Amino acid sequence: MKKNKIRNRSILLILAMLGMTFIGIYSYSVPLIRAEVYKIERNSARLALDNVYQLADKMFSSVDTYRLQALESRKASLRTIVDLVGAQLSRSVVAGGDPRAIIKLFEQLRYDEEGYIWIADRNGVLLSHPNPELIGKPISDSSDGQLAILAKIHREVTEKGEAFISYPWQSVGSDTSSEKLSFIRFFPDLGVSIGTGVFMVDIERQVVERREQLVNELRAALMEIKIARTGYMFIFDSSGYLVAHPNSNIDKTNATNLKNPTTGRSIIFDLKSVADTGEELLYAWDSPADPGNYVHEKISLVRKLEGLDWYICSSVYVDELQSSAFTLSQRILMIALISILIAVIVGSFAIDRILSPLRRLASAAQRVKDGDFRVRSGIQSDDELGILASTFDSMVARIGHSVDALGQEVVRKSNMVEQLEERQTLILDALPAQVAYLTSDLRFLFVNREYAAFYGLNKEGIIGRKLSDVIPGSMQVEIASHINRCLSGEDVVFEYVSEGPKGELITRRRFIPEFDTAGNVVGIFNLSLDITDEKNSERRMLEASRMTAAGQLAGGLTHDFNNLLTVIIGNLLAAKDHNESQSIEGNLSPALRAAYRGADIIRRLMTFARAQSQELVLVGAASAINGVSELIKSSLPASINFNVTGKSDALIEVDLAQFENALINLALNARDSMPDGGQIEIRVVNSASASPRGFDEAVVPGEYVLIEVKDSGTGFSRDAIQRAFEPFFTTKKGRGSGLGLSMVYGFAKQSNGYIRILNNSDIGSTISILLPKAKQKDSAVHQLSADAEKLAPTLMDGLLLLVEDDLDVRQVVRDQLTSIGLSVVEASDTDEALLLVDAIPDIRTLISDIDLPGRFNGIELANHLCGNRGVERILLMTGNAEYAVEHSTAACYEILLKPFTREQIVTALNRTVARG
Repeated sequence: MKKNKIRNRSILLILAMLGMTFIGIYSYSVPLIRAEVYKIERNSARLALDNVYQLADKMFSSVDTYRLQALESRKASLRTIVDLVGAQLSRSVVAGGDPRAIIKLFEQLRYDEEGYIWIADRNGVLLSHPNPELIGKPISDSSDGQLAILAKIHREVTEKGEAFISYPWQSVGSDTSSEKLSFIRFFPDLGVSIGTGVFMVDIERQVVERREQLVNELRAALMEIKIARTGYMFIFDSSGYLVAHPNSNIDKTNATNLKNPTTGRSIIFDLKSVADTGEELLYAWDSPADPGNYVHEKISLVRKLEGLDWYICSSVYVDELQSSAFTLSQRILMIALISILIAVIVGSFAIDRILSPLRRLASAAQRVKDGDFRVRSGIQSDDELGILASTFDSMVARIGHSVDALGQEVVRKSNMVEQLEERQTLILDALPAQVAYLTSDLRFLFVNREYAAFYGLNKEGIIGRKLSDVIPGSMQVEIASHINRCLSGEDVVFEYVSEGPKGELITRRRFIPEFDTAGNVVGIFNLSLDITDEKNSERRMLEASRMTAAGQLAGGLTHDFNNLLTVIIGNLLAAKDHNESQSIEGNLSPALRAAYRGADIIRRLMTFARAQSQELVLVGAASAINGVSELIKSSLPASINFNVTGKSDALIEVDLAQFENALINLALNARDSMPDGGQIEIRVVNSASASPRGFDEAVVPGEYVLIEVKDSGTGFSRDAIQRAFEPFFTTKKGRGSGLGLSMVYGFAKQSNGYIRILNNSDIGSTISILLPKAKQKDSAVHQLSADAEKLAPTLMDGLLLLVEDDLDVRQVVRDQLTSIGLSVVEASDTDEALLLVDAIPDIRTLISDIDLPGRFNGIELANHLCGNRGVERILLMTGNAEYAVEHSTAACYEILLKPFTREQIVTALNRTVARG
């Protein structure tokens, strides 16, 4: 019995399943089947009703169609009759006959029993009509109602030519009017209107006959319809009249007196109440097998056909609807019981066949469990059990081989994992980034060498410790919000600024959350990259772009300002030369100084824009500073102590004016930062060849001179240090142009140097300029000329042509030239200048502005006249220093920058003579 445990359980399970199936069929399927079959039978009744309804509706629609067709047929007949009468009259007239005789004949003409022809002349007098009292009367006589109708018809037809017209009319021999449809046509060649018509009651009579025919056809169809065994269809109208009923005893009778035993009301009333509601009327009625006993339930569905005022009903006994469902459910139950019996017999046999090899497999599996991997099942068959047994035997054989190799593989894999971890550690330690992993409670599980070195620890000293035990407290406060965001599931990226061993250190840090399968954060991966060099490069690029933009702006302003200053300085000098009053002299000298100062500012702007050519000289750094120190000292208040320290015998190659302006600007900036007084020190020393740090860009190794301007003022804010060299940036609210430090920066860059701003550790700030040392050349340090240069005698030969479009500038320059004894001819554009050169052969010298109207500009004019037409010397003047830089090596002309003095124009003219 123990060996057959699975068999017995399987048979019991089958029996239990079959029993449950039997109960399920009995308790669920049979009622459901009965309900569904009953529903199908009811739906068949509803479908039969819908079909009859659609059939009746189509019949009603065909009646309407028939009415329209009959009407159109009569219209065609009327038109044909009128055309025939008109044709007959036309033939009579053509043949020379008397049309009145023909018209007389038409008075007696009849068709379709009551159809007749009437004729009226052009004036509206009836010529022919079956009513002799109307013949010869004008139809416009309004005393007769029928003549008034004909008058209206005659006018309409005379205008339109022909028409179908509906109107009330009395038939011949009748005292009442009914609707009549006539066709009238006016024949212009005969001068008459001919009409005929038909009474609508005649058409409607045909329609009624057609409807009776269709009702009879519908009644015959209803007699053939059966619902279930004895159900039927019937029709009644709104008055209760049974239009069609299969029971000949009540067919074509009024059924309003038949009562509904359930409600006591008229059965016709109850049927009408459920019409087109989709609901069924349930009531008790007698049956053919039990007449007079009104206890048998019936259901009826009703639909109303509005066009015919009919109610179409289906009626069937409930018992008949349920009988089909009961019969079908009994058959299904019988099939289910037979299937259960067969399933038990077949299942018992199949279980025995299946369990036999399974018992052998179970025995072999038990031996494998005990460690015997040499055992085999011994089952040989080509079915699924044979495949299972073969697979089992193969699996056991492979397991035997695998168990032996598994130990060796485990050892090998363990070694590989250890090696992989070592390689990963080496890679992470070699990365130029800080890498760490922390648990959700912020405890370190891993750090690489770079991360540990950042905090001055080794990796073993960090792993296992809390984050708060490793990083500084200030850093904990700053990154706390980022850690919280990461612990909430957000991937966080931010930048962190700290102090490193080489100064400011900027890192981009990323906190990446790790989630478990439930979506909870279980750890944080920390990746930090040093982006200090990247940020510094971005800052330098931004600064360079700003300097370029400001330089372009400055270059655009200089031309107009230099023209203005040329006029101002020239007129002030002229006034000063011709003035003998000391009182006016006191006004002219400050005005000239202001104008020169303006010219100097413009020159500095152009230097800043790198459009002004530099006048480089070799000068000793210490002597150059000493030379400008008195000027600086005189510009400072008594509350500020100023001194120069340090010694350097090194030479620098710079534009001396720019160098002095740079020192003055730095000193004045320092003065403005100390409104209550303080200390300013300029220090100059030789710098070693090692690359100094902290300058605006990396310093190329070499020999330099370091010049520092140190003050005890308020120092610079972080933002001010970042933006100090921006053009027009200033921290002096309402004061300062914002160009001072940007010009100093421009001087340093043009001199191949570097600049740095640092706040002192105690108070104030230090601005350092690093300039490359220059080697001694054959030329000496720049010397100023003591005497004014004299005009070359050659320039007195011939005439000088002055070309300038600005009237004021032309006037000033002409006065300067005539004051030194030159004969001047003027032109306002290049076209006029060419005409003068062709017309006056004595022109030997040309002075021209560059930006001129006309066919050429000044440079093109110079190139055109160079060596031609007797012009031997050419001097171009401009307020735009870019021209001076671009054309400084021109072969046949010199360039003079505006504004200029009379002495400077003499020097420039002498250079044109020296060119030959």
